[in-house]
Amino acid sequence: MDERFLSDRNTKRIQSKFKIPVDSFNPGTHWIVSLDRESHLPTDLELRQIRSYGEFVTKTTYLHEMAERILALPLPKAGEHHTVIFRKGHGSAPGTEEHWFRRKAMWRNPRYIPNPVLPQYRGLSLVHVMDAEETLFPEKWALWKRKYPKLFPAT
Repeated sequence: MDERFLSDRNTKRIQSKFKIPVDSFNPGTHWIVSLDRESHLPTDLELRQIRSYGEFVTKTTYLHEMAERILALPLPKAGEHHTVIFRKGHGSAPGTEEHWFRRKAMWRNPRYIPNPVLPQYRGLSLVHVMDAEETLFPEKWALWKRKYPKLFPAT
């Protein structure tokens, strides 16, 4: 088994240790965030960043009591939430193994962004993909990252 990809063992570890669901590009469950099962294996730092981003989204989207209930779940989810799906590497684009992509479960097409086949494509880190996703509360997101400098070193 190629350890650069998600194995069953890796998936169980990610779900139990980091509380991040590993699902498809179009999950049937309304996760707060998830990792595409076709992703390359993220580092532990990247997994901690995804977990933290999920906590940020939950705390800025839901009232305190509801946010705490969601975050207490083994894999955080909320009915009708539009899951943000992260993917490391793009299967149809060689050379993207360390690049990050995102999509929302509500999108009708299965494309991830950024699109690696476009001429203006440039590979992004996970934090840059999160920055691009966070358009509703960019100031709060910037404060969150400053609050956790070990997770989000200045970029």
